[in-house]
Amino acid sequence: MLRTESDQTAERGAPPHVAGASAKKVRDKLLFVHCNTTGSWLCDKYAHALQQSGANVELVGLRFDGGRNIISGLRDQEVPQVDFGFHYQFCSRMRLLKALERLGVDIRKRFERRRFNRHIRDSGATRFVAADPFALAMCVAAGRQRGSKVFYLPFEHYRDLRGVNERRRRQFIRLERDNLPYVAGALYCGDTILDDYVAAYGIADRSHVIYNGWPLAFTARQKSLRRAIGVPQDKVIILYQGVIDESRGLTDVFAALPRVSPKACVVIIGYGQDSESVMACANDPTLKGRVYFLPPVPQQELMNFTADADIGIIPLRDIRGYRYACPGKLFEFIGAGLSLVVSDLPDLRRFVVSYSLGEVFKCGHSSELARALCALVDSPEYREKCARNSLALHRQKVCWEAQSGKMCEIILG
Repeated sequence: MLRTESDQTAERGAPPHVAGASAKKVRDKLLFVHCNTTGSWLCDKYAHALQQSGANVELVGLRFDGGRNIISGLRDQEVPQVDFGFHYQFCSRMRLLKALERLGVDIRKRFERRRFNRHIRDSGATRFVAADPFALAMCVAAGRQRGSKVFYLPFEHYRDLRGVNERRRRQFIRLERDNLPYVAGALYCGDTILDDYVAAYGIADRSHVIYNGWPLAFTARQKSLRRAIGVPQDKVIILYQGVIDESRGLTDVFAALPRVSPKACVVIIGYGQDSESVMACANDPTLKGRVYFLPPVPQQELMNFTADADIGIIPLRDIRGYRYACPGKLFEFIGAGLSLVVSDLPDLRRFVVSYSLGEVFKCGHSSELARALCALVDSPEYREKCARNSLALHRQKVCWEAQSGKMCEIILG
């Protein structure tokens, strides 16, 4: 079963930031700090919950690509923000000129990091929330100097993060190992991540799970998905949303689809560096008219699309980092009241099996995936039962109101 701590928090009634904090406004200066290792739209959501609980929150970020978020968040620009960094692009082709460009960028980066660090140090914050290892080190240094409390709230499993080289991974581990002993609390997005971090660094008594739940307040205002792809109501829509990457099992879905009833189709909403190659795989003649691609959807409109599907699919392969997956899309699907088909990874399996939300299949096995899909596609009654279980779980335990209430109680209590 899932950890009872999260369940008990939700079952006690109104979340603390709704029931208690409104009567007693907490005016702590709180810095929520991130260094471009996750989308700032996600930080906005967490910072906003702390602000609503009465804290004086400032969201501080450092990024050097200067790019805009591909996805707009639920709470964009609702929390005061201070951004550091700059955009750069190397233009020279001659080796010497390119080397000079790199030197200039490195010097500017050092200057900007000093400004960023000085802002954190001189902020007067009584509490810091760090969203990644780099932010953790800076917040701990500032917190120890001022006697402020520091909380670590990583959105990734940095100990084994996919997509970074070994040198950077070791740097993440060193920063976490050296600084986690000084935090007042560590808040992880899944049970498996918590178990791994506690085994590696200790501080079990200060470690908590906060699921990235979908808010009750953001329900579907209209059904938009079928209209966007032009399919009738009797089609069974299998929905994937998120990063388009072959390692996330999308080609396994394509391999399984011919064995599934033709009344089912797959819709992929998202973006990613593998978009072209994944789209090319979907051009197989056996998949004609059964796979649709849509661009990323703003978070405030997402439920209009998600709630118009029938089955939410998370087909991750069992590779580096993914074994700790407890992704936000899981809670988006649950919040939309979908039945689920998920890979046999610890947190995904735990949710789906414990609460009877759908089917689990062996990672990377298209025949197993086809079996799991057929079980739901071929039985409207079974799909409806799983959908009801998803909605009940959302409302009673894993909605953002309950999870953010627990977060605010830990950080501001």
